[in-house]
Amino acid sequence: MSTSRNMPRIVGATVLAALMIAVVVATASAGRARVASAFADDVKAEMARTYRDASTWRAHIEERELVADGAYRTTRHRVAVGGPNRYRIETIEQDASGREVTSVTLRNGNTVYAAMPTEDGGVHVLELRNAPPSLGALADNMLGQRVRDLARAGEMRYAGRDRIRGNAALKLVVEPDHLAWVDATTNIPLREQFLADGAPVHEIEFLSFETNRRIEEAEFDPSSLGAVPSATEDLGFRSADLRSAPTLLGFTPREFSAPDEWRLLESGYVEPTAAFDEVPGTHTWISHYSTPVGPVIITQSAVDEEFVLSPEAGDGTEGPLLTEVGGHRVAYYTDPWRTHATMHVGDTIVSVEGVLPFETVLDALARVR
Repeated sequence: MSTSRNMPRIVGATVLAALMIAVVVATASAGRARVASAFADDVKAEMARTYRDASTWRAHIEERELVADGAYRTTRHRVAVGGPNRYRIETIEQDASGREVTSVTLRNGNTVYAAMPTEDGGVHVLELRNAPPSLGALADNMLGQRVRDLARAGEMRYAGRDRIRGNAALKLVVEPDHLAWVDATTNIPLREQFLADGAPVHEIEFLSFETNRRIEEAEFDPSSLGAVPSATEDLGFRSADLRSAPTLLGFTPREFSAPDEWRLLESGYVEPTAAFDEVPGTHTWISHYSTPVGPVIITQSAVDEEFVLSPEAGDGTEGPLLTEVGGHRVAYYTDPWRTHATMHVGDTIVSVEGVLPFETVLDALARVR
């Protein structure tokens, strides 16, 4: 009888104890998640600082991409960056016949050389003179943009320690299907994996990375390409000061108030070189900035006030999306490498592009008056 009378009390105490255990377990789990997230935040910050403080760097990167059941295509990249608008990228891959071929892109100042192997074993070199300021679309996309993308990822969490090619590594979960391993000492990425159904479909591995090492001048010498240019094009960029812009362009660029941490590297204009869809070309003013999160370029062109922003990017990027900034309609797109937004202000089209979050791009557009 006593046991029977005490049964509700015992059951209640058992349920209470179970609830307390569940609360303790849940609290501990939440605490571990917060610690994992906080640690990942520290890693992200250090990763960004390490790369940002590097004036020159050299890297050897290998990409493996699933192209068929169990078959991967491998591409290797050797990158040497000697400062703004100075880089050399060698890309090694196999052609249709299985032969290993190397193509080279070399930039030194405002001249870009593209060397591509020919079927007869020779080299075709294209010289592009007066190239507009580079966003590092080639060099930064190889490594710098991967660092920045990881450094500004959202709910990244730490998932333990590992070893990559003998190096101590920190494993990070960027998204459920996106994993990254970074060097435990330098916080530079060692490997990234993109998964589908739990299996890797794209892997990027950084075989070597060195910062602030001397880059030999000979690496940027076009004679190192093994052939003289067989074709030459003038892309039309000319360096200039903003004070001379109205005379050169025929219109006055809109005022842009850059944040204090943005530093102007170069400005100038591109002359119209061709008509597009029977619409005459127009001069474009270009401002190239260095920012804590990567390079940014702002372009301005004069157009008819009735010009309508197109919501079609047409280059495979996601979007673009339409939004409003300061009462102006803005078309923008993002992809894994960059963000680009365009705004029509009166008779001027203003575009901002860079390897940075779209919120920063839109904020930059808000600064145009």
